[in-house]
Amino acid sequence: MLAGSRAATPLVNNKAIALQVVQEDGHALAHLTEDLRNDEEVVRAAVTQDGRSVVHASRALREDRGVMLLALQQHGWMMGQQTFPKRFRSDRELVLAAVNADGIALEFAAEKFHDDDEVVQTAILSDWRALRFASHELRDDFNIVFTAISQSGKALEFASNGLRGDIRMAKMAVSQDWQAFEFCSLELRSDRSFIQKEALPLNTCILKYVVEYLRSEPSFMLACVSHNGLALEFGLGEIKNNKEIILAAVQQNGEALEYAAPELREKYEICLPAIIETYKALEYAPEDLQFHPKLKLLSDVQQNGLSLQSGTLELKSDIQVVRAAMNQNGNALKYASESIRDDGIFILAEVLKNGLILEYASDSLKGAIEIVPFAVKQNWRALLYANQEMKKNVDIVLAAVEQTWKALDLADASMCSNRQIMLTCVKQCGVLLARCPPKLRNDKGIVSEAVNQDWHSLQHASRELRSDKDVVLAAVKQGGYAIKFASRDLKNDKDVVLAAVENYAHALRFASPQLRGDQQVIEAAVHKEENRTAIRFADKPGVEVAAKSMSRARHVIDDTDNTARLAVIERGYP
Repeated sequence: MLAGSRAATPLVNNKAIALQVVQEDGHALAHLTEDLRNDEEVVRAAVTQDGRSVVHASRALREDRGVMLLALQQHGWMMGQQTFPKRFRSDRELVLAAVNADGIALEFAAEKFHDDDEVVQTAILSDWRALRFASHELRDDFNIVFTAISQSGKALEFASNGLRGDIRMAKMAVSQDWQAFEFCSLELRSDRSFIQKEALPLNTCILKYVVEYLRSEPSFMLACVSHNGLALEFGLGEIKNNKEIILAAVQQNGEALEYAAPELREKYEICLPAIIETYKALEYAPEDLQFHPKLKLLSDVQQNGLSLQSGTLELKSDIQVVRAAMNQNGNALKYASESIRDDGIFILAEVLKNGLILEYASDSLKGAIEIVPFAVKQNWRALLYANQEMKKNVDIVLAAVEQTWKALDLADASMCSNRQIMLTCVKQCGVLLARCPPKLRNDKGIVSEAVNQDWHSLQHASRELRSDKDVVLAAVKQGGYAIKFASRDLKNDKDVVLAAVENYAHALRFASPQLRGDQQVIEAAVHKEENRTAIRFADKPGVEVAAKSMSRARHVIDDTDNTARLAVIERGYP
């Protein structure tokens, strides 16, 4: 009741009630009588619930070491309060408890603890910023600083000058947080190798902490902008007016145009590579260049490649413009000029990236052996756009069907007579055996691959191979129904029939009359399925023999419609 209202005026003077209240809200200690705020049991209960409630305890208990330990274990920062007993700041156990809860509490510990390895390590593990309060000796200790930097690279700020110049420590700090580069020693902030290999790849903004003379040096800045064009922002002196550096920057990142000197931003030869790199660079070009036909179209096609359609014939013949359009949408090639679509070198480069653009290549290139194979290899559907001669090329068609058998539909019909092509196809889709000419349907290698992929394909094999035991066995082991397509001799082969009924009980119907009456065959079929319906395909004499031999079973013979049926009801089976 009192726990939820600190404004209550009556003071609780009943210890039992007080204990119950402070266990729910330690700050309720403020509403207890002086005697109860001086009661160690009550105060400990309150401080255990919320260490901050110790401020409401009597002065005597605020100076009690045990009570204060409970408080500090939760809120180490309390060591910094003005009311905190100064003598406790020299108590090692209390200090360890405080910095374990809040590393910054190290600031308020006695001076001797700032040089205590265990205390400082404990503080840093709690909060890396505690390193700033360690002694100079410990801020020069590799292990101590390593612990802090492992949490935040910015901890390098509080390391000794020696460690701020240690390349191992600096590498770890900047890799953990690039902003730590600000705290590296002057020597490292002047080290080209360290800057370009370790720091710059993390974030270009580290350049603002690099020494000024390097930021004014052309060779250094050229290397930086080649890595990231936006590094140009941090160039000093004549760097932003250096044409070579500006070109390198905008080619790497077109938006670097923003940082070029105004007189260079007005040059077409600077704006062009920037806009080729990104359409966003157009906003940094002077107004007159923003409406330059080529620059404007370059910007438009990067946002919608099909905008090429609106260009002039001259621009539709400009490789830079067409390439920019196709990078955004490969179908933009259909709006390019005939000269571009007939440019073998250009088209080859593009089909290597997207084979389907063969659709828009000139008719002569659709039949070019230097182009079509690469298009088809990149995307089998490109075969659709090749001319008829290419669709008869075995190597090209083979490259397509190796990706998917569906490519066979795009090839010339004569390709169905090629053994290598059809072998590749039936390995993926066995029933394609139906599209093979008689010679290939009599090829055991092709038929075997076909039935291994899909047993249905046995029906398309030659009569001779439907009499081949190896081929038929491979088929019926996958689908017993395949025995329907086997030769008469194999339908009378017990090995084949057994393999068939063990896979599919109803395959019994296709066995020879002799084997439909075979006890072993019937039992194999009956045991294959739970409802025993396959028995209707067995011959009557065989049914009687099989029924007599089956343990725990009874049989009923029904001669209706001259069909023998056996109802087998085993124990537990309805």
